[in-house]
Amino acid sequence: MPQDLLDITLSDEQIAAADAAFEQLVRALPGLTALTPEEHQEMRAAAANAGTRELRALAAMEPPAGGDAGLDALRRDMQAYDRLHSVFERVHALRAMLDDTIAALGGRMARSALSARAAGDRGPDSDPSGGR
Repeated sequence: MPQDLLDITLSDEQIAAADAAFEQLVRALPGLTALTPEEHQEMRAAAANAGTRELRALAAMEPPAGGDAGLDALRRDMQAYDRLHSVFERVHALRAMLDDTIAALGGRMARSALSARAAGDRGPDSDPSGGR
């Protein structure tokens, strides 16, 4: 594996811009929610039981005369789901890149520390230039 997978320097301005962009994203999607682990598991199980194909077929049905509030809600939810999913995919890709960058930096820091320790263990007497 290569010694240096990346060379990155981040300025305070870059971090501030990233923080501002993140805050803008949060403000742009005010309806997002945070579920407890139990709620998350329950919602995933309900979605798996319903089946996406079946839900889409139901949403495509012609509503009865006078409308169907449940069908209208399903269509709104599916539209929101589809729109959010594209944002989710991009955020997930960004998270994967951040994760890989953090991992690469951690590995690089460990290798640098070992190298520095090895150089210190050799001491100045082992330097043919006499430490100059």
